[in-house]
Amino acid sequence: MGIGMRRSPRFRVPVPVLCSVFVFSQLTCAVPRAYADTPPTRWDIAKDPGARARWDLHVRVRQMLLLRGQLDTESMRDAALERARALLEEARAETSQDVRLRFDLGEVYYAIDRYERAVAVLVPALEMAPEHPGAVDALAYLAYAYAKLDKSSAERATYEKYLARVNDDRSRATAMLNLAEAEMRLGNMSDAIAGYKETIALCESLPSGVSQAHTLILAVWGLAVALDRDGQAREGLAAARRAVMMDPDDRAIAHDPNVFFVPQYDRYWYLAMGATVRAEDAKAADEAARAWKKVEETWTKYIDPADAHDRWTAIAKARRDRAKAQRLAAEARVPTTKAPKGAKPPPLPPPQP
Repeated sequence: MGIGMRRSPRFRVPVPVLCSVFVFSQLTCAVPRAYADTPPTRWDIAKDPGARARWDLHVRVRQMLLLRGQLDTESMRDAALERARALLEEARAETSQDVRLRFDLGEVYYAIDRYERAVAVLVPALEMAPEHPGAVDALAYLAYAYAKLDKSSAERATYEKYLARVNDDRSRATAMLNLAEAEMRLGNMSDAIAGYKETIALCESLPSGVSQAHTLILAVWGLAVALDRDGQAREGLAAARRAVMMDPDDRAIAHDPNVFFVPQYDRYWYLAMGATVRAEDAKAADEAARAWKKVEETWTKYIDPADAHDRWTAIAKARRDRAKAQRLAAEARVPTTKAPKGAKPPPLPPPQP
């Protein structure tokens, strides 16, 4: 979850938009800054005349990436990204001696869903300048790209490097959440559960805010699924109940565009657990029957697309069987409507012409 989420689901929240203002030459540029971006000095340009052009391109691309979020339509945002890509490729940013352009290109490739290309650009760029201040954001985008490609081992290793560098607690919480999801995808349930709990504890220690609350909700959802898959069904449902209280409309796991799941059908495990909590709370028999039917159908949406290598399918089938049994039991409790004693049957409809 994205905050951006994932391994089972992978929620991934995009890297926070960088914000800073630089004044360069005659331009007042809104340049995102996750690191200390500094323009070349006169002496730098004297030694390397191309340094000024590379800096200008970097500033222009950062403007495009920052301002695209303010554009009105998806087509306009896509056009901005394609323009940034074209400018960087024309300047051969992938092999540029200015690692900032390499980092910019990797981020653009990630934003246009070219994840293999993002990896191909960012890995050598990070090898070229592992201590560059911009490497921190580059590591985050590399981790996201690995997540999208379902390369959880590489994602995990990248997040460990990122966490060793980043100090901001909100950014750390997002990375810790995603790392826990990577551990779950790899089947390392003890590490995943511990990671979710650490993320929850960190979020609860932070001042209230939209970002903090969103990460906390996703971490509680992730903990619920991890416990359930680890055979701790009761504890998993308890965590799911807390998640439902925090996210009553499943908005974080069902409707947030910044939350993605790998594989995509993994989303239904989360939704099935939320539906189970609501079914257990149903009072009337007919209401319970409908609720358990929804649980059963949601588990089927997980099971049907799962491949033969899915490590969780057997548990999902057991959960669906339980939901079916609960549905049948609820249906058996639904009172049947009987006609009052002495009542006449309704008249037959007139014959059709």
